[in-house]
Amino acid sequence: TNPLEIDSDFDLIDDALEIAAGLDPNDPSDAMLDFDGDGMVNVAEVLMETDVYDASSYKDSLGYVFESFENGLAKNWKVQGDSPSTWESASNWYTDGALSIQSKFVQNDSSATLRYAGYLDAGVISFDYRVLSESCCDFLRVYDNGQLVFEISGYEQGLFTFEINQGVHYIEFVYAKNEH
Repeated sequence: TNPLEIDSDFDLIDDALEIAAGLDPNDPSDAMLDFDGDGMVNVAEVLMETDVYDASSYKDSLGYVFESFENGLAKNWKVQGDSPSTWESASNWYTDGALSIQSKFVQNDSSATLRYAGYLDAGVISFDYRVLSESCCDFLRVYDNGQLVFEISGYEQGLFTFEINQGVHYIEFVYAKNEH
């Protein structure tokens, strides 16, 4: 595996999880296979913490997920970045509970990514946002399985909602600084 990458084969499963599940961290094709024939692809099984080789270990998809970040990041959330920045709980702006999540300082020409991974029912994803950035070149972008679903810059706040189908979803919140 590549020690500089969490996911050497870029199949959306962290190397450590692939090794624990008996998958090959250098083979991206094994993520979309269904080793046990239960109708759930391996990447979904790894996310749901079921056994990729046991059809009876199948779990249902998640029908409702709520996150207010009151207790930090839950297990389905991961932080990535190409600068020393991370995401942190913050009490200076929130819409539910007493905390929200925000990107800490991001250096020029870099980004910080907060990723949620899960096997979800069809429905909607909604989130409140607040952006205080340069409108020319700093952006908050949200992706669902690599597809851009939301982008904003400048001084804005509001609620955004988008529909999803049942299946594995990787929702990424990316704050990028000085992109032209």
